Amino acid sequence: RIVRYCRSGIALQRLVHVKMLAETAETVGTKATLSTLIPILSSLVTDQESVIRQHLASQLLPLSIVSMIRNVGVGQKHSVADMLEDKSLPKIYDSEGYKVVTTAVV
Repeated sequence: RIVRYCRSGIALQRLVHVKMLAETAETVGTKATLSTLIPILSSLVTDQESVIRQHLASQLLPLSIVSMIRNVGVGQKHSVADMLEDKSLPKIYDSEGYKVVTTAVV
């Protein structure tokens, strides 16, 4: 659903679903985020509506955390909020996710 509506011709639909990116990434996990959510970022970064680009910017950190760290999200021991709040939590890095984030997202 996120993929379909983030590509919608209706700006309000794109905006609502851009605001759901971080939550969706945390729900679906690292693999699905890398294969499904990261590829749609390129079209959203260049969206004609500035409000969509602004909200996308707020979603990039949590989306990147889910992409790079395997032990975060639904069904895992820690949430994205936990990782942001406590920098000392153990992290299991995903090498593919780290590479994608540092090359495609940043």
